[in-house]
Amino acid sequence: MIRSSRARADNPRRNLNRLWFAQSTSLVGLQTGSVAVPLLAVDVLHADASQVALIGTVSSLPWLIAPVIGTIADRANRKRLLVVSHLGRALLWLTIPAAYLVGVLTMQQLWLISTMIGVLSVVFGVGCRTFLPTIVPEAELGSANGKMGGTDATARAAGPALAGYLIQLMGAVWTILIQTVTSLLAGVSTATIRPEPGLQFRSRPDQRSTRLAEWWRSIVDGFRCIYRIKPLR
Repeated sequence: MIRSSRARADNPRRNLNRLWFAQSTSLVGLQTGSVAVPLLAVDVLHADASQVALIGTVSSLPWLIAPVIGTIADRANRKRLLVVSHLGRALLWLTIPAAYLVGVLTMQQLWLISTMIGVLSVVFGVGCRTFLPTIVPEAELGSANGKMGGTDATARAAGPALAGYLIQLMGAVWTILIQTVTSLLAGVSTATIRPEPGLQFRSRPDQRSTRLAEWWRSIVDGFRCIYRIKPLR
């Protein structure tokens, strides 16, 4: 009985560590990709400045629909959403070296992949924060958010430097395989999380007309919130 109570006490800590590991590896991969993909475009496809700039633009545009993704995350299975975002990005990253090997890599592919990875990155960013309260008790939520926020800042600061080192060591094409590995690790780590029954998200009543009205209301409220907060606007 003592052993079972200890297991229940340790479960939130294990879950948090697994989510933290998934967040860390995913963010390092994203920061590495933000450097490797533009350099790949220049080095292999001889892209000009406007073409390289478009990679950054299309990868950032999905944040404009963050309220829509947030509404979906609020009503979906958040763990499944995170796993899909990680594994989806792993598959997308893998298509770049695969296309390079067979000689069919194009700028259009890089733009499309950057856009799709941008969408999945928004899913990850929104889903990770909303998933956290379902695996951590309320009393520990502040420290858990601090841990996740510190990791976010560290990964964003160290990621580009790590990317530069890996690109010099391996080349831009093969550095992108690092993103595939980190995304796979993040997906596996997230899949092993077992939320506490008392903390799990409870879905809302499945009444189609009411649900649709709530969806639209939530999306509109999200855009209103962004408009009202000046730094976000």
